[in-house]
Amino acid sequence: MHKKLFFSLLILFFFACGAFRPHLSENAEQTSWLGVGGNLQQHHFRANGPAPPLELIDTISLSAAPVENLVALDSTIFIATKNGRIYGYHLRDGKVKGKIKLPENVVGNLGLHASGRLAVGLEIGSETLMCYDLHDGNFVWKVRAGLLASEPVVADTSVYMVARFKHVDRYSLQTGKRIWRFETESQAHAAPTLSDRELFFGTDSGELYALDRHTGAKIWHRELSSPIFASPVVDDNLVFVSAQDSTIRAFTRADGKPAWQIKAQARGWRTPALAANVLVVATGDGIIRGIEKQTGKKIWRHEAPSGIGTSPLIVGGVVYFGCLDKNVYALDVSSGKLLWQAELRGRVRTNPIAIGDFLIVGSEDKYIYIFRQGHELSVR
Repeated sequence: MHKKLFFSLLILFFFACGAFRPHLSENAEQTSWLGVGGNLQQHHFRANGPAPPLELIDTISLSAAPVENLVALDSTIFIATKNGRIYGYHLRDGKVKGKIKLPENVVGNLGLHASGRLAVGLEIGSETLMCYDLHDGNFVWKVRAGLLASEPVVADTSVYMVARFKHVDRYSLQTGKRIWRFETESQAHAAPTLSDRELFFGTDSGELYALDRHTGAKIWHRELSSPIFASPVVDDNLVFVSAQDSTIRAFTRADGKPAWQIKAQARGWRTPALAANVLVVATGDGIIRGIEKQTGKKIWRHEAPSGIGTSPLIVGGVVYFGCLDKNVYALDVSSGKLLWQAELRGRVRTNPIAIGDFLIVGSEDKYIYIFRQGHELSVR
């Protein structure tokens, strides 16, 4: 009882400040990053944003390393850490607004709705999926959702979750009531990808599924030859998958028929990025490729000095990504030419995001780094 009361008071303390609550501006879409990949199709793309050279303008000190994905709502970044904390940082005034402690210090992954509801999925525990209303400063529901290894995907009035142990679920964002469940033969670890009608996800046994996102009914599935640990990427006609057999594949969105495939030299751990006609894919050997999305034809190839630790992020004509050599890099999206790099204090495993004029990236040294377009060739 005392523990629950303490936790509730801590939460209320964190969100009591009115400046922390989101007040959506007219350009809130450009200053928000509501979930993994930046949009439901997981494109990891911004049409406009910071271009190199960039300068480091701020660092945020955390209690532990940040998780893989950050979210943001109208210039406020929400950062979950690997010791069960959530921080809120406002870009415009450069201040940490507070932090909360999740139950039992369990790692939480985040998804946001533009209305100000924050979905939190816990990796272990009893009530592992919960929803916090940022305007009211209260948890509005908590449910037993199983062990969750990926991020909640919030769309329209629903929360979609891939659970670790063989099921995918849709919940009401308003009440937390489960709307449907789809059971699989294998475990899954990557967040689902949504279109207007479908939900796509891959499993550890190498099955790629397309479900009706509204009903949970299976539309099609394909069996690949190896596990899928990265989320699919979807556009109007194709679904792209980078798998553990070192193969990058495209399938037709409507029926799952193979469109093309190319062989890489290493496994695909990270979700690709997509902009216009270019699919950018990073593999475990430190190679990042620009691929023509309709044909699979290689446009360019860049070899990083070490393993790549993040998904690529495309901002305008620039590709950003982080590496295990503690650097964040920028390439030209049309040629793969190196444009800029900055050395951080730890290995870069948190996916970069772009919010307005800012590039935000985290590393294992317990810091978040805030870059802005400047006049320095490199930040060392």
